[in-house]
Amino acid sequence: FICFRSVFIFGIFGLILMYVMMPILIYLAKKINKKTFLTISIVLCSIFLIDEVYNLFITKIIGTPRAPEIYQSIGIMK
Repeated sequence: FICFRSVFIFGIFGLILMYVMMPILIYLAKKINKKTFLTISIVLCSIFLIDEVYNLFITKIIGTPRAPEIYQSIGIMK
């Protein structure tokens, strides 16, 4: 069985990404300097990768809490 609400929300946000966010990002990418665009892209990608490596590997190695556990302790997630 598939939850209609989840599929519907996923579809709506996919459409928003394709028809709203992507044209805006393409427009901004054409307007700014390529070096600036590359720097911003590398920084954002690095932040994402560091977070993934931390949550997948470092937490298991040194026994620190994972992100969902931290979010639950401060009341963001249930």
